Order: sequence, then structure tokens, then C-alpha cells
Amino acid sequence: MYIRPIEPRDYSEVLTIQNSFWTPETSPVFNKIWIKKDITDRLGKRSNMLVTIKEHRIAGVLSYYPYYSFEQGQHVATFGVIVHPDFAKQGIAKQLIQHFITLAPTLDYKKISMHVTGGNIPAIKLYEILNFPNTPN
Repeated sequence: MYIRPIEPRDYSEVLTIQNSFWTPETSPVFNKIWIKKDITDRLGKRSNMLVTIKEHRIAGVLSYYPYYSFEQGQHVATFGVIVHPDFAKQGIAKQLIQHFITLAPTLDYKKISMHVTGGNIPAIKLYEILNFPNTPN
């Protein structure tokens, strides 16, 4: 298993994952249909997608980008992560997030923030294990 930035050859498999496994409990935009442009729009100097490759398949995807669009907020990153159900409960999401936490300072991010739906209990537990503060908005 290894983690790397997304490549064009990954787009089809990533789109299948993005469009197949989000639910109302795991995403506020679960009914959004992703297209190739949604991937390419997330690729930039300080934004990208990471994929975990396991058994010659994409097991998980982490998308990261600046949390705020204005210049004074560019030091804050946010991310979203999804794991293919065939690879659930294998530490894929945890490894992707830890990889991103290590990568973030090299991209001049000083803080990482994210939102999670209240029904996404596995994600909430994982974020607690990774010491993300639980601050309801």
C-alpha cells in the first residue's frame, strides 16, 4: 500500500468512488454527481488529491485545498476523505490524513480544519483519535 498524488489515469476510478459511496450520514452534498472537471478544478499549487493504492486499486481519496478563498486565510487548509467500502476498517483514512498532516507545512499551511456531519460517527471517532478538536458550529 502506498499514497501518492492523483494522476489522470486515476480519474475514472476516483469518480466511481466519489459518486457511489457518499450518503446523507457522511456528506452534506451526498447527491452531487462528480465529473472530471470537479477533479481537475481541485488540482493546483496548494490543492490536490491524494490516493491510496492497495492491491492495484484506489482504496481511498483525500482532497485538500485552502479553507478560505481570501489571501489572509490561505494558511488554513481543509480536506475531505473517502474510503472504498472494500477497504473499510483497514486504517486507510487514518494514513491518508496523517500523510496530509505531514505534507501540509511544506505547502505553507499552518492550520488544518474540516467539517464533518454529525451522523458520520466513524469519521468523528477517527478525528478524535487524530486529536482534531471537536468544536460544533
